[in-house]
Parts: sequence; structure tokens; C-alpha cells
Amino acid sequence: MTTITDAATCGDTMTSAIGVHVCTRPQHADDRHGDGDGTFWRERPAAGPLDGMPFLLWSNRWNAWWGPNAAGYTGDVWQAGRYDRARAIAEARCDDFETPPPIVAVLAPEAGVDSFTPAELAGVGEPMRRRVAEATAAVVAARAGAR
Repeated sequence: MTTITDAATCGDTMTSAIGVHVCTRPQHADDRHGDGDGTFWRERPAAGPLDGMPFLLWSNRWNAWWGPNAAGYTGDVWQAGRYDRARAIAEARCDDFETPPPIVAVLAPEAGVDSFTPAELAGVGEPMRRRVAEATAAVVAARAGAR
């Protein structure tokens, strides 16, 4: 959704759990938007193979899962809210430059998925891809050292 308020600014909007954000960056060709208050986001992903599956949102700030309807937090995965792919990715991509990321989207246990194909990972942002690769390499190295 694009709302141009000033020809010099982007004007794209994104709604998150904390409100509506309007991109105040000058017109740009990339998909990274920012509201000038430190919140950044990317365009919602195109349709993908994980559409229709339930996602959970983990808060690294509160060490808990988001509650239903983005209301509160819980340590119980079964009491956590379920979100569609587009909403989960939009929330997780806010401030995706932080380490660790403040919000992480994961498939809910009932989705029954224990591995992913490269095509399914295509909707994941580059910073998250880098983190996954680093974490995987660390686990492989640790397992190799334990043998």
C-alpha cells in the first residue's frame, strides 16, 4: 500500500503491533523502508509455499512468545498466538539489523514441518539467512569436535 504525502519521500506504510509506520526515506528503489524513529521494515513477501501455515513470534526482548492478537507474552508455546506468514515476516523484519533480532518468526509446532527447502527460505531476509548459516556452521563444528 503506497500513500505518497510528499513527492520527496517514499510514503509506503506498514502496520505492526505498535501502530502504523510511514516511510519517511527519500524515494528509493530498494525494499527497505524506515519511519525516521528507528523502525525499519521490508516489503511483504510474495506468495510462497509456507502460506497458510501458522507461525509463532518469539520476542528476544522478553524471552517469550507473543500472545494471541499481539496481546502480551507467554512462555507456553501452546498458549502463544498464531500468525499468518505475511504478518509474521512483517513483524520479524522490523529492525532486522539488530543482533539478536528483537522478533523472530518460526513455524508453529502443529505445522508439522521439520526441515525447509531453499525455495521456502526465499522469503527470509538476508540478515536472517546469514544468521542461520552462522548458527548451522557453529553446530556442525561443535558436532565435529565432539567426535
